[in-house]
Order: sequence, then C-alpha cells, then structure tokens
Amino acid sequence: QDISSWSLYNANSTYKMFMIGGCYDTRYFTNDTTFTQAQKFKGTMDNIRIYDFAMDAEQMLEYATNKSVKVSGVEIAENENGRVTVDNYAPAIGSEVVFNVQPNQGYQVKTLKVNGQEIQAQNGVYKTTMIYDGLYVETEFEKTFEGKLQEVKMGYGASVRYGGTAEYSGLRFNVVASKADYETIQESIPVGASVEYGILVIPADYQTKYGAFTAENLFGTNAKYHLAQKDAQGNMVAYTGNLPQVMNFWTDELFYNDINQTYVYYGAITNIKDENLTRAFVGVGVVKYTIDGETTYMVVEYANNDIANNTRSIYQAAKLLLENDAVDQTVKAWVRKNYVNKVESQVNQLQGKTLSILGDSISTFQGVSNNAEVNATIGNNEVFYTTQINQNDTWWQQAANNTGMQVLVNNSWAGSNVETNHGNEIKGGCTARAENLHTVDGEEPDFIAVYMGINDCGCLTELGEFNGEEDIWNGTEYIGNTGKFATAYATMVHKIITRYSGSTIFLFTLPRNGYLWTGTKEEYNALQDEYNKMIYKIAEEFNCEVVDLATAVGDNYAPYLLGDKIHPNAKGMDIITAAFETALYTYYASNVQ
Repeated sequence: QDISSWSLYNANSTYKMFMIGGCYDTRYFTNDTTFTQAQKFKGTMDNIRIYDFAMDAEQMLEYATNKSVKVSGVEIAENENGRVTVDNYAPAIGSEVVFNVQPNQGYQVKTLKVNGQEIQAQNGVYKTTMIYDGLYVETEFEKTFEGKLQEVKMGYGASVRYGGTAEYSGLRFNVVASKADYETIQESIPVGASVEYGILVIPADYQTKYGAFTAENLFGTNAKYHLAQKDAQGNMVAYTGNLPQVMNFWTDELFYNDINQTYVYYGAITNIKDENLTRAFVGVGVVKYTIDGETTYMVVEYANNDIANNTRSIYQAAKLLLENDAVDQTVKAWVRKNYVNKVESQVNQLQGKTLSILGDSISTFQGVSNNAEVNATIGNNEVFYTTQINQNDTWWQQAANNTGMQVLVNNSWAGSNVETNHGNEIKGGCTARAENLHTVDGEEPDFIAVYMGINDCGCLTELGEFNGEEDIWNGTEYIGNTGKFATAYATMVHKIITRYSGSTIFLFTLPRNGYLWTGTKEEYNALQDEYNKMIYKIAEEFNCEVVDLATAVGDNYAPYLLGDKIHPNAKGMDIITAAFETALYTYYASNVQ
C-alpha cells in the first residue's frame, strides 16, 4: 500500500522502511526477530513526530475506509502536587500499563482516574489495560497529616509585648494558621497522635556562629543547641553543658483570634538587657508530633520563606510601635523610655554626619533630588513628590532631622530601574548614577542609602544569579549581565563601595505595595521575596548594612500608600524612617564604641 501521502510521515526519509500493516524505525531493526515483533514505538526522527505501530484487524478496516489510522497512547494530566509517569507511552493494545505515582513531599494520592473512571491501587500499585481509544490519566493529590501541619507558619516579624515592667515586657513572635487550615489539621490528627506547637526565640547571630536553625540542629541526635528548661515553679533550670541555650515556648493548641480570624500562639523574651536592645532575634516556629511513640520535629516556614523577614530587635519593634496611632500613650511613653531612649541617648555620633541617597520616585522631591547645584548630573532627574507631602515628611529628611545628619546628594529619579533593559542607562541605577553621590566640590557622604528595585520588580525583571564578585568584575571591567536584577544590583553596589570606600552603605529591602506594572500579584510577591533574599546576599558579600523595610511594612500596606497604590503617604514615610533609623542606630550601637 502506498503511504507516501500520510501526513505523519516524510516519504523522503532514508531512516524508515515500510511494510503491509506497519511502519518501523530502522534504527530499532537489528534482526528478523526485532523486526517482526511489531511493537509500537513513539519518538522523533528528522524533527518529525512519528508513531510506529502494527495494525490489528480493526485498524486495517479503519485505514481501508478512511486512508488514515488513529494512533492512541497514554496522556497524563499535569498536577502541581505530584507527578505520574509510565514506562511506555504507546503500549500495545491489551498490554498492562503500570502508573508510577510520585506525590510531592507532604502529599499522597487521593484519586487516580483513567478516562474518567477511578481505579484502585492493588497492593499499592495503580495499573490498568491499554485500550484502542487510548488512556487519559488524572490524579488528585491530598496533603498528608504531616503536610497539613505545614499550614502553620511564622507571623511576619515581631512586636512589643507590654506588661508594665521589664520583667513582663519584651519582644514577641507568633506562629499563625488560617481558621480553615487549623480546623483541617485538628480534624486530620490520627488516633493516638499528639501535636504541640512551639516558638524558639534565638539571637539571629547564632545561625552563623553555631549552625542553621534546622530541625536537625535544634532537635537531632547531634543537636547544636540546647533548649532552656524551667522547673515547676517557672524558674530556669541550671545548665552545665557547652551548647548555646535558646528560649522555647510550647502549647498543644493554637488560640483563635476573632478579629483576624486566625489561630495563633505567642512566645516572647522579656527583661531584655540594655546591651541587647539592638540585637536582632529570630522567632523559629516548630511543630512537634508524636505517632506510635515516634516523635518528629518540623520547623515551619518563615514569613515569605525567608528568615530575614522574621528577625527583629526590640529597638526596631519599639520604633514601629511608636508610629502606631492605636497604641495607648501610656504604653508609648514606657516603650520610648525603656527601649528607644536608652539606645538613642547612647548614640550621638550621627550628629553632623552626611547622607546621600540613590533611589527611585519614592525618594524624590522637587528641588532636592533634581538640584544641579549640588551635583551637576542630577539636574534632569524626574521627580514624583512635589506637593503630595511636605519635604519634612519624606523618610530621608525625617531621618536627617531626627539624627542631626545632613542630606548631601539625593540622586533619586522617578521611574528608574536597577537593570538596564528599561529606560536609558543614565537613569538605570547600576550605571553612572551609582558614582554620582558626591557634591560638586567633591565632598563624599558618610552614609549612602540605596532604596531601589520596586520598578524592576513591577516589570517582573528576571532575578538571575549572583554568587560572588567574580560574577560581575574580572579585575579590569564589569562583566555581569545588567539586564537581570541580581547582577545589575551587585554591579551597582560594587561601583558604590569602590567609588566611596569610606562610606557606610545601607541597602533597603522592598516592601509590599498594591501596584502592578505587569503580571499577577502572586508573581509580583514571589519575585519580590526573591529580590529581598538577593539584597541580603549582596549585602553580605560586600559588607553592607540592610534596612529591613519589608518586615517593617508587612502585608498590611494599604493604609500607608497614596491612591496610586505604590507611593507612601506621610504615614508610610514614617515607617520607612523608623526602619532606616533602626538600621543606623543598630549599626552604631554594635560597631562604634
């Protein structure tokens, strides 16, 4: 039979041979035995999708009638919670098809349907028989009990616990679960199982000194930490070992917060010593569950899956509390006296220091960020803020007024990006602007604040990779791809620290906002989280300080923005100021004697 007109085949191919009843790929023809087995084969050859098959009587009749043959196989629907594969996607009709089912961690198979009909596992194996019309496989995965426990997460950052005295006041962290998630967990607890929820409060610097805050390091056989213990009277039990101790708090149930409609549990360190007021602490959430006498510990996710978003000092938390209009004035007065003034009264070195800013529209102001008399290169900088707020309400002017610093050069440009794919290269923050933070007289700043990246994230600019200075600088010239955020941001920072080697650099993480250039909110938030992790990584590489703005603003950002959903109002500027001042005072209290 002449089959040169079949649409599936190229008649000129030299790699096929034809026979009555089938088409064979000669690469698989090694002898008479393999040739006559007539097994179906699906693959590609000469960039043409091919199907090899042997026709049965039904197919022969179909071809005689239609001059074509339907070739069926196994089609598997995708599922984000697991995957299903088969060894042969075009098996012979009547042969057994075994499904290799691989749930993601924390999931298990709920149903597996073939052509709409659910099939049951036989001794843990899902299998069926190949039919002429083919197989369409759909799988639904559900969370295991352990997977459902992962719905418990750490809350965003920390807050001040106020109890009237230092003994009952301090830094408070919380674990949280949505109402639906927590109720599902409770309904799913296996018979005989016990579950406890815990919070460990640990100095953030312990992670680099002693080991990461993982379940193995915290609770494993060779744990690197010791959980502090209290006796029946609530007094600390003396510890004679040599492991660093961590505070820990446990409960067998979370407590319902009717206002937020979430289940929460709080853990706080109190009676914080003056020398630790600016020390960063992290709240580590833990789930402990015991089934059949076996206990397992699981460290729950941090806010935005980044430990930096759950790290605060009591000084930082106190500064944020003072900006909250809902807090009682008596509480504010106590917090200011015991947490804020104690730090700021000891740090007077900021008086007379100079500050330069590299930023986008959020840091602009008419007559300042485009004042060519200060620096000739900024005369054309576009501005956003003109009359929306007063200059004294901007975060940088407030910080200067509050600390006694002087603003030297504000090189901020509305709409500017770090990467160079959007806008011109002068406007892009990773090029010339990074080296124009001094005055026309050549005076260089003591501090440089870099608040850039919102526009890059809004454009969904690809993150890229950065693993070290060698990715951007070969000793003679810059080689990093400035069209991607990571290497563009690293290039920008490298230029700053090279040009202004005597300055202390502060890099701002990016806060949530309600504006989108493109994409979805989920894409934007996920990318922003990765941006912030990269900012921390670059800061560590180049020994820069970080302004924890992402944590300071949190997810409840709407009240602090103008109507355009991206630019801070006066109250939003207060939060930025508090975060920046926290970084400034923490740096001086920790590094300058």
